[in-house]
Amino acid sequence: MKNELKALADFFSSDELAGTVYRNGHAQEEHLISILNADHLEEMPPTEVIVGEFDPLRGQGEAFIKKLHDLNIETHYIRYNGMSHAFLDSLGYYPQAEDSIQEAVKFLNK
Repeated sequence: MKNELKALADFFSSDELAGTVYRNGHAQEEHLISILNADHLEEMPPTEVIVGEFDPLRGQGEAFIKKLHDLNIETHYIRYNGMSHAFLDSLGYYPQAEDSIQEAVKFLNK
């Protein structure tokens, strides 16, 4: 299962797919494509980022958390090993999905 998830992540990480589908004609540097390019990140509220190990956007999530941390924004980062993008949609199948929702609730209730 882990190899299948990695293969899926590799497919969705391809530059060709990202350029054709994800960016839809927008430049990579636009904030519409990545929040990393947004202005005024110093105004962000406390932020939690939850990713799966094989999430094709994991690197972007990690870079976002680092950028906010460097701006002294309160951050919380969780990576679930063995999981792909949108794994929390799999409630009842993966215990990590339930745990991620519990973690988000804890963070929001702080």
